[in-house]
Amino acid sequence: MSTSNQIEIDKWVYDNTNKSYAYEYHEMFLRMLNSVDPPKSHWLLKWPFHSVNLDTVFARYPNAAVVMCHRRLDEVLPSFFRLIRTTAGSSFNETDARVSTALKT
Repeated sequence: MSTSNQIEIDKWVYDNTNKSYAYEYHEMFLRMLNSVDPPKSHWLLKWPFHSVNLDTVFARYPNAAVVMCHRRLDEVLPSFFRLIRTTAGSSFNETDARVSTALKT
């Protein structure tokens, strides 16, 4: 994914357009996954940007619960950067070796 595509995605995440259609597709996708390999108890949706659209999330999933965890920064930052590396890593051609090593720990 190019950097310009990521910028467009970020704009979409944070703009005020109605995201109902995205969560309609999201629910359909979860139902498909559920039909093939259902979870033992429930689905856990950990994408941080769901918090930007909580009204839409609760409209689509009225029984959803939000769990807000407090974690120490020295635990959060490596986890967050692994998420960023996974989702945006294809946008970068080179990675500083020290950063790459730190993210793998």
